[in-house]
Amino acid sequence: MVSHAFGLTTLFVAIGVMVLTGLWYYEEQHTTSQTCKESVRTSVAPGQYQTRSQHGSCPTKNIDVFIVTEKTSLALVEWTVRSIELFMPCRGDLHIVCEPGETAMVLAFVGNVEDVKIHEMERPKSLATASAYHMMQWPQFWADKYVSPTADYVMFMDSDSILTLPVTCRAFFNPDGKILLPAWRWDTLVRYSKICQEALGKDCFLGFMNYYPFLFPVRLLGPLREHVVKNRKASNFNNAIWTWDQLAP
Repeated sequence: MVSHAFGLTTLFVAIGVMVLTGLWYYEEQHTTSQTCKESVRTSVAPGQYQTRSQHGSCPTKNIDVFIVTEKTSLALVEWTVRSIELFMPCRGDLHIVCEPGETAMVLAFVGNVEDVKIHEMERPKSLATASAYHMMQWPQFWADKYVSPTADYVMFMDSDSILTLPVTCRAFFNPDGKILLPAWRWDTLVRYSKICQEALGKDCFLGFMNYYPFLFPVRLLGPLREHVVKNRKASNFNNAIWTWDQLAP
């Protein structure tokens, strides 16, 4: 009898949570502006863009999704992509970066996804011996060369991360239009903060790996590369990554 009562209570609570989540999502989609309070800058006029099902507003149309993966992680990427399809039907292109010759394997796992683009990463000769850790970061620094011309922002996802709630303007921006970047102090991971400090020339006491997605303005990726090159006193960005790689954790 107790078990039966607990089961009904759990059912009612679950239904209540689903209803509240649905109401919150409806309110989010119908009371915020077409451009996330103007924080998502786009040349598309309000009301012109559509969701994947061709109805409703799409304020995050100019956000491309970017995932770097490898063969051993493809089974995880499948679920990452499924979560994006479910919770972010409104988006720009979905970019998946893989090793040369792995496109067919990627498609075998993720299936037929609208607006997906597979990029095979050709490792530069100068980085032939670079660690896998840094070669996962390398294409992300060049994401502005992959994303579509209409993308103002790139949304980075790890191959083992998934979305668990609908993606809305409030998930990315505060009321003033600034990007939200939840972070935690990483005092226990000194080796990573040292690598970050060597790259940027500034103290890096916060870690951002505890929260996804990670949103970044496309227009700042070029200046970021230039800053790293200058700070590392390198001849080019690949050379900067090579010197940075010597500090790999």
